[in-house]
Amino acid sequence: MNLLFILCLVLRVVPSANELFPQLIVGTLVITGMFLSVILNTILSIWWVILLQIRQKPDRLKGVIIFNRILLVFQLLFYFLL
Repeated sequence: MNLLFILCLVLRVVPSANELFPQLIVGTLVITGMFLSVILNTILSIWWVILLQIRQKPDRLKGVIIFNRILLVFQLLFYFLL
């Protein structure tokens, strides 16, 4: 989902990128990338905090969790400041 958010940002910045995809696909990308990615990223962050509280830490997902946290901060800045 977070990669769809990045793709939506690219679609906003590059005007010719909208011509690469049909309008139905662009609409679906915008809905999933701009709206659902923030919701799912927030849920994942809350889940991670709950796992930390009960002292269960998945070691295999460390890179994904760091990427999601960085992107969540960027998403919140994007929605509330831009």
